Amino acid sequence: MKRHVQVSGDSRTFIKTEAQWADYGQCLAFRYNVSGPYTRLNSYLCLMEESGMCQTMVLTETDGVEKCRVLRPWRRGHHLYSWFFTVNKRPWKRTADFSRPPSKNETVATLLILSLNDCFNVC
Repeated sequence: MKRHVQVSGDSRTFIKTEAQWADYGQCLAFRYNVSGPYTRLNSYLCLMEESGMCQTMVLTETDGVEKCRVLRPWRRGHHLYSWFFTVNKRPWKRTADFSRPPSKNETVATLLILSLNDCFNVC
């Protein structure tokens, strides 16, 4: 499952992917780019089964560089996992560095959710 998502200042800030089956030997990954010092991208990889849990990562500004995160399923065997993402923006404040507020249609985060792969060739 490969999916590309762009999040702007006026769009939704919650993204959920379709659940997918993964084995312990495979890895789930995504590429991301976060713009702005007041923006945080929270990623959650959740086990979508009874008594499931989530692994959380808080990602900050990437200075225009696309980065990649890889996670291995934490349960052995064949299990159902899903990605959840939220984008949080702190309120803008006028400072010497930031003299204009961000535009409502300015892209604040981009995501490319990658398909399952072995853990050495994902990114």
